[in-house]
Amino acid sequence: MGYTEVTYYAGRTIEKRKYYTRRSDTPKAIREKSEKANTEEIERINLRNAERKLRLLLNTNFVDGDYNITLTYSPNAPPPTWEQAKKDWKRFLRRLRKIYADAGQELKWLVVTAIGKKHGRLHHHLVCSAGVPLGDIQLAWGLGKVRAGVLDTEGQYGGLAKYLIDQKRAAPEDGEHVQRWSCSRNLAQPRVERRAVKAGSWREHINPPAGYYEDTDARYTGIDKYGHPTVEYRFLKTAPSKNYRRKKE
Repeated sequence: MGYTEVTYYAGRTIEKRKYYTRRSDTPKAIREKSEKANTEEIERINLRNAERKLRLLLNTNFVDGDYNITLTYSPNAPPPTWEQAKKDWKRFLRRLRKIYADAGQELKWLVVTAIGKKHGRLHHHLVCSAGVPLGDIQLAWGLGKVRAGVLDTEGQYGGLAKYLIDQKRAAPEDGEHVQRWSCSRNLAQPRVERRAVKAGSWREHINPPAGYYEDTDARYTGIDKYGHPTVEYRFLKTAPSKNYRRKKE
């Protein structure tokens, strides 16, 4: 009888997740109350899993000072189809790669294409590494306005991940499998450690790793799609390191 503890190391964050791997491992009192998740609960669980995966990817690969950009289309032009939006993105990406290559900079990127909730127009959310002037990126788009900013939440981009997943959730591609995001091949994956714990249950309280504090607002207690209990914790570094923020061009 026991449970599994998974630890994710992603940039300046550490996350832990505990769950029972088999129903027979779940304590009897909890097992008798638990039920298999219904369709709506499974959808929420899938969204939460997607949000975690995206959050870890962002936290692993990007830092404050990197770019958070929205590429929009001119309201004076006919709204693009999904197919046209994909072509526009690929053309822009070729230009973007050239800009970074000419500057001798590595390009890391992640993009989410979605439909605006207010006006129902397609747009692209881009997170990419800094290293070239924002003005060069804005000029490379050429199909509408470019809203540009920088990441500035000390390596914890959970809020951005939630926003991007919510945006994509509101804009599924009709008749197609929804690909929540696309990214460059040079993005690193978070380091993951798993261990089996031989214990009948876990303690809700957990001590943060040395040099970290728990984001208690982000703690989650719930069930997985099989109705088994699970708990999640997030820990953030106590202070930015001296060389954390990248130099702006």
